[in-house]
Amino acid sequence: MRLLLSVIPILLLTACSNSSNYSEYMGYWQQNDVKSNAKVAKIYQDGDTYLMDANIYHDKTTSVRNAAPAVLTANEDKLSWSTGMGSAELGLSDDGSTLYVANNTFTKIDEAKANEIGESLKTCTELKDQYATRIKDLKLFTDGYEADKEQITAEFTEKFAPYKDVCRLPTPIERNLG
Repeated sequence: MRLLLSVIPILLLTACSNSSNYSEYMGYWQQNDVKSNAKVAKIYQDGDTYLMDANIYHDKTTSVRNAAPAVLTANEDKLSWSTGMGSAELGLSDDGSTLYVANNTFTKIDEAKANEIGESLKTCTELKDQYATRIKDLKLFTDGYEADKEQITAEFTEKFAPYKDVCRLPTPIERNLG
């Protein structure tokens, strides 16, 4: 009886540790080295299913559609996703702060930071729309066209400056910000 009572807690601990092996994967992840708009992935559990939304924020000005979250497969102590030509394992750094997916790396962020990025992307998209409208409203082939365009670009360069690391900027703005 004592042996049975001593084995039960060990089995419970083992069972609990196996189910929580994936807890380090859960949460928000910001993709590193992105040349366009910031990308934030979210890994979460829905019942017994693990899902990854590869880009929770989507810039309406791109042609990429928001895809449905990918279903992840639980394999021993790792998660993987089907690439269509096989599967790719999700790796974690020893400290759990970096996620490796195929050739991409992600840094763990909290929900507040994910929301901040989302708000920045929204503001950036609004600024792009305003900038495009102002430039489009200029009359081509008129005196002062180039000066007006430069003035508008300078004005919007200041407005875009806080977002230069979050979103893809219009080319003239990007040139000004270097």
